Amino acid sequence: MTVESSDMSAHSSLLGALADIADLPLPPTEAGVQELLSSYPMPAVFHALGQCEPGGRDERTICNAVEKLLKSTAGTRLLPQVVAYAHKGMEAESHNVRKLAVSMMGVALAHPETGA
Repeated sequence: MTVESSDMSAHSSLLGALADIADLPLPPTEAGVQELLSSYPMPAVFHALGQCEPGGRDERTICNAVEKLLKSTAGTRLLPQVVAYAHKGMEAESHNVRKLAVSMMGVALAHPETGA
């Protein structure tokens, strides 16, 4: 397996895990968030988002999953890690990414105790 195919496999695995979260009717549990983050830290999630075609299915999946993550109790603890990405997302070409950035900032404002 080449490095490129290994990267594609990791990207596919990440997308699969995020699709599972995006498809949940409610935000994920603490255990679900921890399981995801143990395999895919937030910088990897945002890197994958940056590799997506603007407006594409993968981008929507990642945006929906991150929104669900941040609505969970465990997800609010991620706010200090994600606020920098939200600032960058405000300047994105993609409507989905800008919407996610606004949502992230809204969650941060609703939870000042996180220090985000």
